[in-house]
Amino acid sequence: AQNKWLKNASIVCEVNKKEINVNIPSISPMSIRKVPFKVDYPNSVIDNEKVNVLLTLKNIEGKILSTDTISLNVKSRYKHHKRTFISSIDGSVQYYSVAPSSNPNIENPAMFLSVHGASVEAVNQANAYDQKDWGHLVAPTNRRPYGFAWENWGRIDALEVLNHAEQLFKTDPMRTYLTGHSMGGHGTWQL
Repeated sequence: AQNKWLKNASIVCEVNKKEINVNIPSISPMSIRKVPFKVDYPNSVIDNEKVNVLLTLKNIEGKILSTDTISLNVKSRYKHHKRTFISSIDGSVQYYSVAPSSNPNIENPAMFLSVHGASVEAVNQANAYDQKDWGHLVAPTNRRPYGFAWENWGRIDALEVLNHAEQLFKTDPMRTYLTGHSMGGHGTWQL
């Protein structure tokens, strides 16, 4: 934290000497801001392998303001995992959880959008399902375990996830299914 604005700064994300530079928005004095950045790890990384990522914060002149190394567990896209996206509501980073099809070569897969109940995280919602060979299960977050009861921002979040997942997985719109448990049942009616 500092008493002045942080403007025109960037984050350099480095994995195995491969760098990605991300410009970050201005950060007001004495505040914090979540900033998305992309990690480009080698295709040779296997499920649950740790990848060390060097993060460097630089100002516009290239002066290093801070560095840190984080260790990430890489998840296979062929197993249960989380996906992130930038919300059009407020520009924040949001996530959804996926139980991907067990058939990686499926064309025009189905999609099951499953909205969670109260006090359930999206990752636990997706983990409650086994992988299916004919489609992907996608569980949005509703912003937090109780969220907005799938109304207001929670409803918009779910629709953003639906749109993002449709494009990512190239699903068949004629085989898109909606389900929910408990508060997610209420969410099903809202959606």
